[in-house]
Amino acid sequence: MSIVQFPNPDTGLFQIVLPEQATGAQKALKEKIDELLESLKQRQSETDYATWVENLAAIAKEGFDASQADPQAAMEKVDWLAEAVTRPKSEAVPTTRPGAFLIKRPDQSDMEEGTCWQEIIFCPIGPPPPDQFKLRADIGTTLMTLRAIFPDKNEGTRPKTMTAIQRRYAAYQDKLLGIAQIGLQTPADPNSARQWLEELRADILLREGPRVKNGYMMRLGRAAAALAAVSAVVYLVLRDNPQVSHLLYAYRNLFVLLTGTMIGTWLSFGLRRPKIVFKDLSALEGDMMEPAVRLIFTGLIAITIAFVFATGMVNVNIGGLNSANLLFNGRSALLIGMLLGVSELALPGVLTRRASQFVSEVGGRA
Repeated sequence: MSIVQFPNPDTGLFQIVLPEQATGAQKALKEKIDELLESLKQRQSETDYATWVENLAAIAKEGFDASQADPQAAMEKVDWLAEAVTRPKSEAVPTTRPGAFLIKRPDQSDMEEGTCWQEIIFCPIGPPPPDQFKLRADIGTTLMTLRAIFPDKNEGTRPKTMTAIQRRYAAYQDKLLGIAQIGLQTPADPNSARQWLEELRADILLREGPRVKNGYMMRLGRAAAALAAVSAVVYLVLRDNPQVSHLLYAYRNLFVLLTGTMIGTWLSFGLRRPKIVFKDLSALEGDMMEPAVRLIFTGLIAITIAFVFATGMVNVNIGGLNSANLLFNGRSALLIGMLLGVSELALPGVLTRRASQFVSEVGGRA
């Protein structure tokens, strides 16, 4: 039997009859809906009364009788509706404003056609006005960001038993679904939906930002530590065993430089990105390199620049630091490597300019 019942369908009013084994969330939702319903009964003379009751009934069905009922998400929608009901008329958006979409969560038929349970389906029913078009794009971007920070290998049906990560994603998905329905479905209220979308983004950044940023720094740090350790070990072996290879022994300080470059590259991210914004959550680095690839790439550029110093093509002399001593002074090699790592984003441009200078000289000047 349905929990949401309509004793007198002609009036549109409904009542909620909970089973004996009702959960705490269901009881809390019933109390919140009953309170708003009682408030609406005092406003039957207003033109929006029927629409308010109809929307409240739809929320109640989603929270109690839907195949994947979510009382917690429904409570938030009740709060939004209560705010719309009590909003002063001067701020109200006409309830007759049509929405350009029908919004829904993927059902079984959608998932059989390849739609992931993490999606939100937007069914266009007409050309969207500019504010709804932009809101649709921003909601889509937010959804893609959520999927990037909550990757799920389960591309099929919504799992019956969710992991902690899946539950967190589902909670954000439900909030985003409600925002999309308010802003893009009839009666559409894009302005209010946009405010709630910004609040949701701020909440996601506050809750998930530290995890995403620190997780990336941990991955980058582990890879940097591993590569730095390998470089340091090679240096120590060569330093104490010059007979292994006279050529490698002559260039042993390059491994010290490489160790410093790994340290500097790890420091670089923290120095460049003291704060992140919502759009950064899906890609903390604009070039989208994986930590290990970034370290190897930066290390090879640093070694190339070290040869630029070693051959005398460029000489940098600052205080007591002289790049000409790179191959003979371990401390200089370590510091130069750290500075190159900290400046990792500038290295490709520096190396390109030196390469262009060299090729220009090879080709001769007009």
